[in-house]
Amino acid sequence: MTKKRKRSILLSTGFLCVMVVVAGILRYLWIFPAHPWETFQQYLDFYVYSDMLAHWVTAQKYWIPGVQWSYADLMYPPGTGAFIALLFGPRMERLWLFLFAQWLQTMWIFFGTGYLTFLIYGRRAGMIALFIAAFSFPLFDYAVYMLSETPFTSLLLVAAIFMALAVRQKRHPYFLLAGIFFGLSATMKAIGLVAGALLLPVFFLPYCWREQLRIRTLFASFFCAGLLLVIVPVSLLMTVRTHGEFMPRRCPRTSGRGVLYERGSYELPERIF
Repeated sequence: MTKKRKRSILLSTGFLCVMVVVAGILRYLWIFPAHPWETFQQYLDFYVYSDMLAHWVTAQKYWIPGVQWSYADLMYPPGTGAFIALLFGPRMERLWLFLFAQWLQTMWIFFGTGYLTFLIYGRRAGMIALFIAAFSFPLFDYAVYMLSETPFTSLLLVAAIFMALAVRQKRHPYFLLAGIFFGLSATMKAIGLVAGALLLPVFFLPYCWREQLRIRTLFASFFCAGLLLVIVPVSLLMTVRTHGEFMPRRCPRTSGRGVLYERGSYELPERIF
């Protein structure tokens, strides 16, 4: 009679819980004690600079009725500014909530990495990925700052997990959810669209190629529909903010120095420098 093979402790639930606790403490120490601040203004002076200032200014404008948007406000995708505005609130003073949300996202990134690996390669590979992600510094380095990297990675990981579930369980709605979250990640960083375009063939072609053409088309249609549900409204919103309307009736007519539009004139200087 063969002996029952014992499962390694590294694959046990207890080891998983220990990794989650250690990862949580490590990320807490990095976000709070390693980056001290006493006042809200001190936090802004120490940890908000460069393109983070653009996200901060844009976030404040979300709470101002009838605000005038400028091209500088629309230089980056709108998701990060909206995310910061939602967490900070109308008075832009809930810094504790923002940092707590950042901590939660770093926890999800590490745990989701292991779960995604588990869905694709199995339990052993998932635990190895979870262990590596728990101590991977680049996965939580940006959490204390007002950057788009943390929410972008969180949403991108959710999209990849839904795509893996769709392929594994042959569930059509998961492709729709994957497209929606890929679209949401693109509102944080535009490269999310590129990631979606690259990951769809990676997950779709190898595992679904034996399916009927009708099924493959249905999978791809669900994914594209979810993506468009986010991208189209956001594109309309950004265009309206930039030009005051979408697809103007008349084409712009040029003048000597700049361009004249139906709702006003925007004169460009002859020389910028």
